[in-house]
Amino acid sequence: MLPSPQLSVIVPLYNAGTFFPPFMASLLAQTFQKLEIILVDDGSTDGSGELADRYAAAHQHVRAIH
Repeated sequence: MLPSPQLSVIVPLYNAGTFFPPFMASLLAQTFQKLEIILVDDGSTDGSGELADRYAAAHQHVRAIH
């Protein structure tokens, strides 16, 4: 996580399916340096929660909450 983000994007997530990877690609392509992305999974049953965890592990400015 960033030391002091200036902008937090909070994403509610439930069974996002095939929409989730392109959505995350768009967020991750942003050039704003102090961006924090918080993914809030509400019990997805399609693997979206696990995918959120993988994004959080791969990017320091992404957090996954379940």
